[in-house]
Amino acid sequence: MEYTVKQREKKGKEREEAAGDHDIFQSLLQYAAVTEQEIETINESAVSVTAAVNGRKPRVAGHWKRVINAGYAASVLNREVQDELEQLVQELGYELIRVKGILDDDMCVLRRNMWGEIQFCWNYIDEVIDFILSTGAKPLLEFGHMPLLLAKTDPGRTMRPALSSSPRDLAEWRMLIKNLMEHLRERYGINQMRRWIFNPWISGDVITIDGGDEFFGTWKASYEEMKRVSPDLVTCLSFGLGPEEHLKAFIETMKEKECVPEIFAFRSFGTVIYGEEEEKMNLIQNNESINMIVSRDPDFLRNRGEKVKGLLQKAGLGALPVLVDECSSNIWQRDLCNDTCYKAAWLFKNLLENEEALQGIAYFSVNDRLDEVFPARETYHGGFGLFTMNGIPKAVCTALRLLGRMGSRLVKRGDGYFISTEPEKNQSQIYLYNYVHYDMLYRYRHAVNISRTDRYRVFNMGEIRTFSVKLTGLEPGKYCLRLYKVTKEHGSSYDAWVRMGAPERMNRMERAMLCHSADPEYRVWEQETDPEGSLTVQERLEPHETALIEVEQIL
Repeated sequence: MEYTVKQREKKGKEREEAAGDHDIFQSLLQYAAVTEQEIETINESAVSVTAAVNGRKPRVAGHWKRVINAGYAASVLNREVQDELEQLVQELGYELIRVKGILDDDMCVLRRNMWGEIQFCWNYIDEVIDFILSTGAKPLLEFGHMPLLLAKTDPGRTMRPALSSSPRDLAEWRMLIKNLMEHLRERYGINQMRRWIFNPWISGDVITIDGGDEFFGTWKASYEEMKRVSPDLVTCLSFGLGPEEHLKAFIETMKEKECVPEIFAFRSFGTVIYGEEEEKMNLIQNNESINMIVSRDPDFLRNRGEKVKGLLQKAGLGALPVLVDECSSNIWQRDLCNDTCYKAAWLFKNLLENEEALQGIAYFSVNDRLDEVFPARETYHGGFGLFTMNGIPKAVCTALRLLGRMGSRLVKRGDGYFISTEPEKNQSQIYLYNYVHYDMLYRYRHAVNISRTDRYRVFNMGEIRTFSVKLTGLEPGKYCLRLYKVTKEHGSSYDAWVRMGAPERMNRMERAMLCHSADPEYRVWEQETDPEGSLTVQERLEPHETALIEVEQIL
């Protein structure tokens, strides 16, 4: 009898596993003999929206443009990166430029002389801060990583001279931070520094490397030296990519160690630890990325933000502002989708749906220059940047610039749309997007359906969406409508590069042509309201497309 029961249980388990394998097989079969064009035109849906632009409207929070990531401090010394940051601050009005790695060895911060004494040099740090201030923005400085001369261990280097190690001697680390803070006070003054944000140590990813006690010991030492210069300095503590139980312990320890900052930050790359989501798929591992999978949750940023704020609330820290200090769709260093229109739709979705809930969403990063792995030979290699290494704007950069045209008041938001208005100018802005998430195969880094020139077959089945937006409450009369649209044909320099022939090396003229290809599709027309002051706009979006329609009264 016992044998029979065990055999039934075994067969039941085998049937469940077979069913799981069948589901995976079906997910792969959907692409077996289907062309890219057929995939994108299988289904169509209509979205109808009615929005009244008149009356009292809440202010658009605009937190998405509070912070921009410049990447590592050494990259900010690059003239091309500086030009890109200046453009974005001027166009979008970023308040803060976040810089990490200001104490990395490539910043030439310290050395020991022939008598073993530590010597400091702040020249490169000064250049970075001077540049940020020259743009009109303020710095958000992450104090890390650990200089080699002070490091307790070398837990494994990336290509960068950056060590995620606690200090061998905490007193020496204190001395480094003390001297740097005193230098900043002498050079810039306390009144200036009170407007900055200081992250006293690297992200809490290190909690899984050398233990929470050592992490918080280093963090608290930096925190105390900063507060010694002035108690009014604003500090920020960042949590990385760890699971929820680590985050909970992180918040509790922050209180226990009496080093609660003024701001709490977390990172969101849409990824989870392998095995956290119960799916039967092997993760393809490589040397260029952390071994994490992309979450199946397309609303990952929103849901993670709610968890973080909920944990802070339970800990009695609900008043702390919460920001995302690094944000992207994927932690992989070479996600070829980063260069495509997909990333523009991802940006619209995540910034527009979370712009009020979080006090900052810092896209990572401005440029593909990261140097954590070998620099790529090809321009479109799937880097994190808004710009390629040689300064060509990607589709995601074009989308970001369109967000900069947003009005100051929120009219209505929903699935795939966001409507704002600028009442004083009789202008309204309709943002539309058709986001489609990665498929399961690619989320586990199976790259059989992607190549350097074919990057749109690694997503779930999408559908064409036709939006019909009726604006009411307008002053009756004639209006000018302007459409800006990011598609494979317009606004995506990657797709233009493919049409060009995908050259591995480009001359100056080809590069200039690709820079111009990042301009969105543009159409302008006039339209009259009905006698009641209503106006209807329709636009058709294929998967991964984004659009902005501006509506302005003709006086």
